[in-house]
Amino acid sequence: MTPNATIECDISQALKAIESWTSDTSVRVVTQAAGAGVRAALIRHFRSRNSEPASSAGFPRFGQQYPKSNFWSNVAKAVGEVTVQGDTATINIDSPALAHKADLNPSPITPKGGRRFLAIPANARAAGWQGMPKDFPVDMRFGYAKTPEGRMMPALLATRDHLRTIKRGKNAGQRAATSIDAQQTSGHGEAQYWLVRKVQTKHDPNAIPSNEALTIAATRAGEMAARQKKGLI
Repeated sequence: MTPNATIECDISQALKAIESWTSDTSVRVVTQAAGAGVRAALIRHFRSRNSEPASSAGFPRFGQQYPKSNFWSNVAKAVGEVTVQGDTATINIDSPALAHKADLNPSPITPKGGRRFLAIPANARAAGWQGMPKDFPVDMRFGYAKTPEGRMMPALLATRDHLRTIKRGKNAGQRAATSIDAQQTSGHGEAQYWLVRKVQTKHDPNAIPSNEALTIAATRAGEMAARQKKGLI
């Protein structure tokens, strides 16, 4: 299992920045503030990433718009409390997925628990499903289907029609799931999940902020705490 992400930041600059103009400021107050500044910078970074538009090109979306996963928002929520030891602030982020993205050479993602395939959502409804593929509310069987690019792939296929065509309004012509048998006119045989043996992801160079950005955040927060301690602001 990929370990969680652990961020370590040198906050010595926060202390050096104040040594020249104050001598009675508590080192503990400044280092704690610097560490808190690092944590705040991490959370801001992840929330900013969550606002980025998701790419829909290529496999598995093929141009479809999927519901937002809020991956980066969840990473922001997983940022732990800061611990300061000497001039180093350490923060654990409870997200193996983030650690995988930040890995310079991420290993392939493979099936676990004796499974043969990874199930990748093939449509927006499956992408928005929060449960296991086996519990997806469409009867499915193993088979093969063509991707929009024309390649045959193993997939979980719907065994019956389960979609209706919207006839009125701004979504006219689009299809939506329905539980009313008389309205179910399409969907039979269509892929709900693509099945793959492994997924090779790329290193994300912007998965976590740069050391420089975190050091700047620590120094600014430390300086602010020192000024407050001195009663300058």
